[in-house]
Amino acid sequence: MPVDQGEQPSASRKGKRRDDRPTTPPPAPSQASKRRRKGPMAETSSTKPKSRTAARKQYHLKKWEIPEDATRMKAAFETHIRLISLTLVSDSVPEAPTEYQKAMFDRLWADSNDLTAALHKARTFRGHSQAVDDALRDVRRRQVTESSNTTLNIARIPDHFIRQTFAILHSFGITAWRPDFYSTPTSHYNAALQSIAISTFEHIAVSHGYNHMGINIDCVRDAQLLHDIYLNFVWSHLRDLVLKEAKEAGSVAKASKLREAYRRRDRLTQKRAVWLSNNTYPDRVQALASEPEYRPKFQRAKPEPRKEHDNPIAESPISRRLPLGCPLDWFAPEYFNSLDVMYRAYYIDAPIALPLAGDLSDNIGEWKAWKDLSDADFMARYGNKVKAQYNLPTEAEMAAMEDRGNPEPSSSSGAGTSANPSDAQGRGLSGGESSSTAGLSGQMMEGIDGAD
Repeated sequence: MPVDQGEQPSASRKGKRRDDRPTTPPPAPSQASKRRRKGPMAETSSTKPKSRTAARKQYHLKKWEIPEDATRMKAAFETHIRLISLTLVSDSVPEAPTEYQKAMFDRLWADSNDLTAALHKARTFRGHSQAVDDALRDVRRRQVTESSNTTLNIARIPDHFIRQTFAILHSFGITAWRPDFYSTPTSHYNAALQSIAISTFEHIAVSHGYNHMGINIDCVRDAQLLHDIYLNFVWSHLRDLVLKEAKEAGSVAKASKLREAYRRRDRLTQKRAVWLSNNTYPDRVQALASEPEYRPKFQRAKPEPRKEHDNPIAESPISRRLPLGCPLDWFAPEYFNSLDVMYRAYYIDAPIALPLAGDLSDNIGEWKAWKDLSDADFMARYGNKVKAQYNLPTEAEMAAMEDRGNPEPSSSSGAGTSANPSDAQGRGLSGGESSSTAGLSGQMMEGIDGAD
């Protein structure tokens, strides 16, 4: 029968339990096992595999981990790697080695000691072959056809350094420096390529081949720093490009073009705002052309595990996408009138930036005079016609909204807590202007772009 919780077990059961206990104490846990036992999930956490993100970033080198006097040396080393891999622009993806090339290398250099000895002997340049001359011509040709900061830096490297670098590659039976990114950095083939890259860079750097980049020679002699920079650039940056290109062909070049397009747009936006400010345009016009975009400041944190919290539900998703402090005619009338009353109420007191295109003649003096009008005169002469196209909430609608318990928006020219012009449709200078102001704003922007 089962024993009640209040009863004590019999003496025989007690003795049996004592007899079953081991007579010798268990061995003391090692220091490593003590560390693994911390926490309630110590046993499972010790055998838990790394996530894909952690495995991909294990070779990533953070900026603060690089000494300040080694930044130029890092740029020179990355330039050297792009030289031997013939990836002279940022969107160039290194080619993968063939199985035949890897098999031939493993057959020729099965002993790593022979490889190290040959690498030290190969630093002395003893002539050149036709293949080395072809490699040099290929590098110089790419300098003309491909434009980047890397090509400008490589153009200042003397020819005999480039010849010697490719001569060392060919002396090991390698026609091109192509790491095997689907293997590990410590494989025999990849480790040999790392030794070749570091050795050739050290030789050129101490021979003043990279003096034009302002490197510190003392940093070149730091073997551990070179090793970390190599793993960061090759096995974190270049490997990500290779895997991204393998997933979708052309994705690396497409992403590079998009980055350049966004940078040009930012520069043009800043130039437009400066041009309008220098030519004393009113604030309402400057707000129309500046197209401010919400960009939260990035906050750095210590690389420690953090607990995830559920994001709070946004009070007004649409208001967070509406721009801040913009004129009313930044919106196309059709899009603005399609918004709910509570969102249109944010712009009751918003100013009007531009007159209707049909209200101005071809007289240049009239085009220049309207910007000097006061806000009251501008509204009386031009602005009221533009404002009539927008369906602003009436007092009855505002009262009904207040009776329903919706908070009444503040009387301001802006809306929301942030701005993201790409989320709103048919607005202002971002592509969906109203037909009334499209001609005028387009001519203004052409003048601004021409002034740049």
